[in-house]
Amino acid sequence: MYFILSSLNHALVAVIVWTLYSAYWRLCLSPVAEFPGRKLAAPTFWYEFYYDFIRGGVYVYEIEKMHMLASTRYFVLANLDILTRLLAVLETVTPDPTSSPSQQVFESLPYLNADTDEGFRMSYGSMHRLSRSHPKDTIQFRDRTISLGTPVSFSNYLLHSELEIFPHPPGFTLNASLTSNQSSTNACDPI
Repeated sequence: MYFILSSLNHALVAVIVWTLYSAYWRLCLSPVAEFPGRKLAAPTFWYEFYYDFIRGGVYVYEIEKMHMLASTRYFVLANLDILTRLLAVLETVTPDPTSSPSQQVFESLPYLNADTDEGFRMSYGSMHRLSRSHPKDTIQFRDRTISLGTPVSFSNYLLHSELEIFPHPPGFTLNASLTSNQSSTNACDPI
């Protein structure tokens, strides 16, 4: 019996030492340790636990939001022209870096809105076909009528790569989002 308890103690100590070492490695020694982000997410699964159990199972939505923000940040930082113009626009509304304007001021900036819209477009989520159905009306698509409640399936990738809406689909370009914000036709209108 003493041998079993001693072995369990050794195993427990080994697990604790391994957990502490992996947390230290991920926070300090890893090649991606310099990247910004929440430090709770780096060494453990507590970040996921927090959103799933404390916040009531919203981790799937939080990870989607984080993906959109991270991919938008990457595309802006990778394109010097977009970054320079975005910084110039933001400097016009925030001349004093110690104070922040209201949300309405940021929402009134077309270039910032185009950047956000393009970030949403580039982080479209699932590559699988997603089905939708209209609960109240029949849908007219070209010469076909789709009756009430009939599921229609489409791929987000193909929808966000439509050449008629987005002139250069694979790239992060703000021109299509700027023109769709200024025109009466919205790029996000239903089919």
